[in-house]
Amino acid sequence: MAMLRIPAIVVSSPEAAKEVLKVHDMECCSRPHLAGSAKLSYNNLDFVREEEIDSLIDLLNQSSLSATPVDLSGKMFALTASITLRIAFGKSFGGSGLDNDRFGDIIQQAESTLGSFVASDLFPYLGWIIDRLTGLHAKFETSFHELDDFFRLVIDEHLNRTPEEGKEDLVDLLLSIERGQ
Repeated sequence: MAMLRIPAIVVSSPEAAKEVLKVHDMECCSRPHLAGSAKLSYNNLDFVREEEIDSLIDLLNQSSLSATPVDLSGKMFALTASITLRIAFGKSFGGSGLDNDRFGDIIQQAESTLGSFVASDLFPYLGWIIDRLTGLHAKFETSFHELDDFFRLVIDEHLNRTPEEGKEDLVDLLLSIERGQ
């Protein structure tokens, strides 16, 4: 069956779903390339994902040959960060101006701070005192400055280089919009 030009399959029973998802997974797992998602993802930048995954596999292979333990949760964070940073900022996680552990700490600190109880949200007139006494205000300030330093580094690098043809990233696009080009 096809929906216009996109092949489709309708599964109407649990047995058929099991058959499709377990037995014929490889035949059914690919998704069509859609024009909208290609445009929004810089022409499906799969090569970035593939290169970063290849790099991770090489690293895991090296670790297995030398029988050294690997922190998989850290490696998965680094993989996700590398893919995101390369697509958005044109640089890999390892080349981001921050070491992997430090960048992970910054992101983790920002996430935990955002998930904290902020007294000033509930008590606008007195909550700020509680936030300062608990140290939450200082955590927000620290997270803000560390992330701001990283973003400034990325923007400065983009301002001081000439973009390669076809190698523009999200920051180059935003800077060209800001310049009115």
